[in-house]
Amino acid sequence: MEVTVDIPGDDTRIIEMDGGSYADLVRAVDLRPQEVAVIVDGQPVPEDREIDAEHVTIVRLIAGGSVEIRSARDDEAEDVIAILDGAMLAIDRRDIRRRTGSHDVLVAVEDGEIKGALVLDDEEINAIAVLRAVRDGGIGRSLVREATARRGDLSARFDERVRPFWEAVGFDVQGGRERYVGTYTEGVPDADSA
Repeated sequence: MEVTVDIPGDDTRIIEMDGGSYADLVRAVDLRPQEVAVIVDGQPVPEDREIDAEHVTIVRLIAGGSVEIRSARDDEAEDVIAILDGAMLAIDRRDIRRRTGSHDVLVAVEDGEIKGALVLDDEEINAIAVLRAVRDGGIGRSLVREATARRGDLSARFDERVRPFWEAVGFDVQGGRERYVGTYTEGVPDADSA
């Protein structure tokens, strides 16, 4: 199958693919799946989905690696709480303060400022939020990638409005009317295979 691939800020390429997943297509244009979002008909698609479109847009999420994903320090608890509050997430502030400084709270830092946060509870992502001004820039995706790299299989509970995000980062989504559960069980490709 011949696939036209648009890469904003780069070029348009025509790639011949004999089957495979969107992750394979991403690799065919010399990018890494964890650094991009694959868009088909205006919607993100999971990278493990078989290629079924003749026209695809691949968007780089974080150009130049300027965002650092790391464990939050003890003195960053209030910043983490502010980001989670700003996303109107139901959180236990005392629990966040207790966990900050451990490997349970990840932050995305750009230019010395925390832009996003993710809270883990064993193998579940309890909360994730990114500052509104930098949403859709790949920070949330990078936080999830780091969490899966650290913990392996993960799950998350979420509302319908964020379902496309969880599907785009590779979670298998099951759900009902009000809440969905997503699970990630494939692991993260190592640097040599991605």
